[in-house]
Amino acid sequence: MAVALTHGADLTLTSLGRSLPGRAHVKNKIKRVDRALGNTALHRDIPRIQHLLTHTITSLMPFCVIAVDWTGWHDRNWYLLRASLVCNGRSLPLMSEVVPAELAQNSDVQCRFLDRLHDAIPKDKAVTIITDAGFRTDWFRHVSQLGWSFTGRVRGCISFRLDGDKKWMKISELEATGQPVCVGYGVLSRKPRTPCYGRFYLHKRPDAGRQGKGGMPKTQREHRSSAREPWLLFSNAEGLEPHQIMALYSRRMQIEQNFRDDKSPRFWFGLRLSRSQGKGRLEVLNMVAAMASLVMWLAGYRAERQCLHWHYQASSIRHRRVLSYLSLAEEVIRHEPGKVRRLNIVNEMKKLGKEYSNMVMVT
Repeated sequence: MAVALTHGADLTLTSLGRSLPGRAHVKNKIKRVDRALGNTALHRDIPRIQHLLTHTITSLMPFCVIAVDWTGWHDRNWYLLRASLVCNGRSLPLMSEVVPAELAQNSDVQCRFLDRLHDAIPKDKAVTIITDAGFRTDWFRHVSQLGWSFTGRVRGCISFRLDGDKKWMKISELEATGQPVCVGYGVLSRKPRTPCYGRFYLHKRPDAGRQGKGGMPKTQREHRSSAREPWLLFSNAEGLEPHQIMALYSRRMQIEQNFRDDKSPRFWFGLRLSRSQGKGRLEVLNMVAAMASLVMWLAGYRAERQCLHWHYQASSIRHRRVLSYLSLAEEVIRHEPGKVRRLNIVNEMKKLGKEYSNMVMVT
């Protein structure tokens, strides 16, 4: 099914069936995909498959910067919690879990998911977890207990107190500038029984200069308000300057691009068109999308090293790659499929591990 997806199929039962390779009739191929999506044995094996995939990828990296985030399913009955390895352009999906909508943003679900992720990653790896403002104090505390670093945004009415100061402060009391600064070391939130300590970093990004229109929907107004607020980041990462913390957090948007790739019928896999129901079927579709994304990312990564991207760029830009790795892989699969057939995933992952530090970290 992942092969069909890399050749242009949508992430729906019938589209995958019509695009499967082989001599069988299309009707039989569609039934084959239907049996795979409803296979209860496969449903039980998905956590183990994700565990092996995560362990294989992370064991080849010198360290791991992992973005974790939620996204809603198109029918709003299910939500997806995903962890992705931050790389260049797009992140690589590692592990995910489909949960009912009523358990979205649940702290216990998040902590259990984090335990699964911790079991899959080699114990000697330094890991930094990046999250948005939806992950609160319980999450940061659990990450610290596992011996990992965290970097997350603080928004809303959460109070914090700097070390050596008796006054609890709110975000609205801070005055941000265009230069990233370290506000200081302190404790987050006065409510939890067990305090969570880290450093606070503040930065106000310059306005983009776009003029909004009246009558915007509620979701758009919320995103607009979030973009205008300064970034107050909370992190326990050691040895990083404020501008490095800000650059690290900005890479969190890679996982949002992954979500768009999975859902959008215009750009990529078109999960929004799927009418499959049930946790098991949705998890199989999500696993197929993750494997296709991994293969196409590595194919595009290899094509760039072979300087094939110059052949597929419409512009005359010669100093950088314009296409994403996924778009580049799509072009190579269409015009030069023989180059993709010789792709060795393990070798490409080893080469990625050698360049990973330069990809992720900002000096």
